[in-house]
Amino acid sequence: MFEAASLPIIGLDIAKSVFQVYQMDSQAGEIRRHQIRRAKILAGC
Repeated sequence: MFEAASLPIIGLDIAKSVFQVYQMDSQAGEIRRHQIRRAKILAGC
């Protein structure tokens, strides 16, 4: 079983043209952000 402190914290912001994915490193407190455009996702379908 996993401890809650060891699981990554991930957030997803869904907007009209851009998706933002956030990941927080619980040990370092660092937040990483990745931006993905909706057009790029639809082009891959």
